[in-house]
Amino acid sequence: MMLDVENCYLKKPAIEEYFRKHSTPALVREFHANVLSNCEWMLPAKLELSPPDNIILIQRLFEDFFTADPSNLNRRLEWNYALGSIELKFNWQDKDYILVCKPYHYFVLALFQKTPSLSLSDIAAALQAKDPTTLEPVLEALLAVPKLLIKNDDRYTLNSEFKSKTKRVHLKEANFEDKSK
Repeated sequence: MMLDVENCYLKKPAIEEYFRKHSTPALVREFHANVLSNCEWMLPAKLELSPPDNIILIQRLFEDFFTADPSNLNRRLEWNYALGSIELKFNWQDKDYILVCKPYHYFVLALFQKTPSLSLSDIAAALQAKDPTTLEPVLEALLAVPKLLIKNDDRYTLNSEFKSKTKRVHLKEANFEDKSK
């Protein structure tokens, strides 16, 4: 296990070079992958979601790099969207922000670039979630402080009154509880 992490760290310059050659700065400015072995770590439950197209392109780039390396021949690559973080740079009401969030937060927020108002079923259908109730904790986290979304009846919209005192805004992780208890 430690060998996997060490190898990934040592290959970071090669990964960055691969992305520079095969991508554009508009798609990937900086990329870092944590390679973990599932059998060695207690991981959160995997969310079955379909990410936005730009994330799929980034995943495919990394998968191409990963599978081209002969040392990874007997390894399977899986994406766990409950792990990791994404930093989004955006401008809102003439103020620049950096939003630090989980991948699943970004997947939901990206949907609002196309449509101003969505229901839970709309979001679940767009992300191809097998069970729409798995998205409720994600939406609750987006409704909480700093209140990026607001909810009216059963519709979610971006909060036009969003304000933050800090340039760097951190979203709370969704609280996925075990519903089988």
